[in-house]
Amino acid sequence: MPDIEKLFSQDKIKEITDKLETGIMDLINEDNFRKYLDTMTRSLL
Repeated sequence: MPDIEKLFSQDKIKEITDKLETGIMDLINEDNFRKYLDTMTRSLL
């Protein structure tokens, strides 16, 4: 398996990590999480 640092520069790795962190924080934001749970509940009915 190729070394990730050889495929991406440190700046690119930082950019990807920052986007992941932002996405996770958006998901666990109370309003967004409530919307997610509401959607999941409706799909089970």
